[in-house]
Amino acid sequence: TIHSQEPRLAESEVVTFPQENVTQKQFYQKPLVLSQPSPNYTVGRSQGIDRIVLHTTEGSGKGALSWLTNPTSKASAHYLILEDGTIYNLFSTQDTAWHCRGYNEESIGIEYVGSYQKNLNESQINAGTSLLHYLMQIYGLDKKDIFPHSQLDPTRRKDPGKENLELILNNL
Repeated sequence: TIHSQEPRLAESEVVTFPQENVTQKQFYQKPLVLSQPSPNYTVGRSQGIDRIVLHTTEGSGKGALSWLTNPTSKASAHYLILEDGTIYNLFSTQDTAWHCRGYNEESIGIEYVGSYQKNLNESQINAGTSLLHYLMQIYGLDKKDIFPHSQLDPTRRKDPGKENLELILNNL
């Protein structure tokens, strides 16, 4: 009978690495997301995803959900985060939302229910953090790849507001 043995290294040949040099990448699971289909998108994309654009609805959750799923609105976002932290996905991130002039093809749009003039609540911030971590992980994005709508369309938009943007980004 032939027995194979693992080769053994002499103690002088064993290499160890100090633990402080070992970094583990955090893995983020997809948060609970409800589906509410919207017809307001273009199938596919002509460019890769390189940013996430943050918005506020400037109205109620019920009104925003109705508007973003109404074909006559011609407006949409990939995700909507309600006041209680519930996240709705309106269509695939592989498709193009109609949320930010000039940047739809390369971005994911996230709408927070609320106003640029009023701070988002803790439930929304926590839900948004979970969603953002997950999307950043999936698409290889960093904090620097998250933009307020107001930065990309400054003559027409003020959302999500400076304080809301700081609340969101400081929680990442």
